Order: sequence, then C-alpha cells, then structure tokens
Amino acid sequence: MNSSLIPPHGGYRELKSFQHAELVYDCTVKFCDQSTNHREEKRIVPI
Repeated sequence: MNSSLIPPHGGYRELKSFQHAELVYDCTVKFCDQSTNHREEKRIVPI
C-alpha cells in the first residue's frame, strides 16, 4: 500500500486541520503585535 497522508500534488491547504492551525497562528501573531509596546522598548537605555 503506497498511500501517504499528503497526496503528491499537495492539497494540504484544503485540510481542516491546516486551516485551523493557520488561523491560530495568524491570531497569535496579531495578538503579539498588539500587546507588545514597541515605543517602550526604544526607551530602554543600557547602563
């Protein structure tokens, strides 16, 4: 039996698990960008 989880032509973007993982990743990136205060990081002065 020569079947694989992902067919040779790809098609992984159609898998629900891939779509959910991509959504979680996109939301995580957006959350991190919004919760990081970039202005505060620029005020840190080395001693």
